[in-house]
Amino acid sequence: MRRRRRLRGGVGRTAGTAGGERGRAVCTRAVGCRARPDDVPSFAAKPDWCPVFLRASLRQFEGLEDAADVLVNSFHEIEPKEADYMALTWHAKTIGPTLPSFYLDDDCLPLNKTYGFNLFNSIRGAWQWIVQFWQTIHLGCEVKRRT
Repeated sequence: MRRRRRLRGGVGRTAGTAGGERGRAVCTRAVGCRARPDDVPSFAAKPDWCPVFLRASLRQFEGLEDAADVLVNSFHEIEPKEADYMALTWHAKTIGPTLPSFYLDDDCLPLNKTYGFNLFNSIRGAWQWIVQFWQTIHLGCEVKRRT
């Protein structure tokens, strides 16, 4: 049985914002130059702006070191060094890029239009409420015009 190394400190967790001293040091080491908050994604520069996206982005790495295999939506020829590193570290296999079958001009699965990942719940109920609200306001405007 092969023993796997555990990641320390968590993936993507730096001190507060990319603008802090510790954040600048991490960016300088990783990129090789000083990165400003405008140079990184907003969820990294200001984690409190979009906590849902930050949680979803970081949660995908939980248990990565314990997984038997990791599937990556890319292919080896795009980033061969990175693909080799992930294969050695996490037994990653490149399988992509994957697309919903709707975009492949295949009529077998016409409803397959999503990637299977949603940050938020369905908004069907919200749309019904918005339509009803708009109709109420529109009706109110019509009544006011008549009087």
